[in-house]
Amino acid sequence: MAEVGKAGKSWGRWLWGKARKPRFRETLDALIVPGDTVNVLQIGANDGLINDPLHGFLRANPKQTQVILVEPQAELIPILTATYAFHPRHRIFAAAVGPVGHLTLYRLRKSCWPDLALDYGRNWPAYRAPSGITSGERGHVEAWVKTYYRGTVPVHEAVEAVEVESLPSSTLIERAGLFRRLDVLQVDVEGFDDHVIRQSDIPRWRPRVIHYERTHLGATREAAIAAELDALGYEVQPLGMNALARRRD
Repeated sequence: MAEVGKAGKSWGRWLWGKARKPRFRETLDALIVPGDTVNVLQIGANDGLINDPLHGFLRANPKQTQVILVEPQAELIPILTATYAFHPRHRIFAAAVGPVGHLTLYRLRKSCWPDLALDYGRNWPAYRAPSGITSGERGHVEAWVKTYYRGTVPVHEAVEAVEVESLPSSTLIERAGLFRRLDVLQVDVEGFDDHVIRQSDIPRWRPRVIHYERTHLGATREAAIAAELDALGYEVQPLGMNALARRRD
């Protein structure tokens, strides 16, 4: 298991010298050092391509990265598999991150997709927008449906619950067998990000970078998870709709 050592110190100096609030891709690029790999866990991978914060970095550095991709929506797994066919060291899990057992997710019924009127993603495949708002927070999905759904099915019926397998992140990492050190934790689970981060065993893995979606958490939950990460040794900065937490040491 490689240590951060001088590379980690120079990474920190470069990061602060480069920009006060660096973009996520700059942060990732700074992790690349000769002779080492960057180990990534992505929770909520969707199709791994559209609007994805990691894909460009991983495609540019396939020989210096290892990645575990976690996506609970079974119908997206073939698409995700095709997306990452180029990458020699990746593992894909059709599961959610949480306690061992099952987790309830909420999503828009597929029969309702034709009645969506979106003001974004007009050139996306039909699955991308509705699958992208699947969440463990029913209220988040219903709010989105009220905004974009123009069909006649009542919202409470248009949103369906599905049960998916749930596993702790440590179990997923151990089953993948790719690495024993985690460098990057990427989370995008539509308003459930703080719960997933708490289930990701941060004290054990201490990833160098945590990137998550903050915009759907609300002020109270956003402040709470930022405070928890601060107590664990991370500096948290807002980055548009997301947040970037960097380990201090």
